[in-house]
Amino acid sequence: MDSALNVIGLLAISMLYLSFGAAIAFGSAHVTKNYVSAKVEHIFYAIFLGVMASFYLPFIAYFGDLKTTGTELTAVAFFAVLGLIGLKEPAVMAAGYALHCVWDVAHEWNMHFAGHAWEIISVPVGYGSLCIAFDVYIAVYCLYRRKEWLAAWKGAGVPSP
Repeated sequence: MDSALNVIGLLAISMLYLSFGAAIAFGSAHVTKNYVSAKVEHIFYAIFLGVMASFYLPFIAYFGDLKTTGTELTAVAFFAVLGLIGLKEPAVMAAGYALHCVWDVAHEWNMHFAGHAWEIISVPVGYGSLCIAFDVYIAVYCLYRRKEWLAAWKGAGVPSP
């Protein structure tokens, strides 16, 4: 296949997955904001940061690349810790989602452009784009909801803008 066609295909798949990721993030934020308490929403996004990092682990089995296990498990632990810290300070959780975006970019870059130079797992084509859109949206959302989440832990109500 022609390399120009490969690039066009990758861009098209990436745009499709970017739109899926944005739609999933928008839907997630809409449901959590409107149907659960601010405290439950805060806990959900804190836990999900670590859970989301574990989504890369099945790819280790699928692609059979066991040498990446240590790196990927370290990342899961790192993002889980940021989520837990984010329960105290949502800005840290927002930073965690932003850093996870960088982690997603690293996986895509490593697979498509670096020739698997780093010991991180390969991902299906476009998967990183979905994650990037979700991560950016939720990072901003965490900052947007920060005051309400902190107020919920104190038992005080803060009106939404």
